[in-house]
Amino acid sequence: MKLTYAAWRNTQVENTVTHPEYPPHLGGIQHLNNERQRAIMNSDEVPLHLCCKDPQWLFRIYQDTFVDVSTFLETMKDAISKRTHSTQTSTSVDTELKLFPWKVINLTCQIVNVHSDKYAPEDTNAGLQLSWQPPWNLLYLETNVVKYEVWIQSSGDETVSAYILPMTEYIFTEGIKHHSTYDVWVRCIINDNLIGPFVSASVCAPS
Repeated sequence: MKLTYAAWRNTQVENTVTHPEYPPHLGGIQHLNNERQRAIMNSDEVPLHLCCKDPQWLFRIYQDTFVDVSTFLETMKDAISKRTHSTQTSTSVDTELKLFPWKVINLTCQIVNVHSDKYAPEDTNAGLQLSWQPPWNLLYLETNVVKYEVWIQSSGDETVSAYILPMTEYIFTEGIKHHSTYDVWVRCIINDNLIGPFVSASVCAPS
């Protein structure tokens, strides 16, 4: 399967949130004597133990951790580097690890008037206004070109109109009507060849 394993460790105590008040089977330790509780709270490592009722192990696996993104990314980059070197020396097959953009965020849409002239013909005055935010992981990818693919389908119509845009907000007017309902899909494309997944269809209905 060519999996690469890398261990990231939180070294910032303030980013660890423990729950001594939880029930024992969820890592709580208040049923233990005070000395044992202090020893567990002050520990940095979980010693070798028998699975799976050790209170110190349960205490740590049910804790919450705020992940420091910068150190996590360093761990990931180091793993990718080691994997790339390993695959280059072990096989001639192209096994370059590719990281893809995730789904766009907060896709919104509404049908709007595109002309200030209220007497303009209705079929020429309607626009479909879309906006979204880039995928959360875009900040951590090497990007030269970022584009967005938009699919628009009128309800009950089998035809889909597709567009490629460099921006995250746009008003579409081609074929848009005030009293129609539209399904919209958007996905991110980076460097022209790394294509992310479509966000779930957004339904744009007349207000």
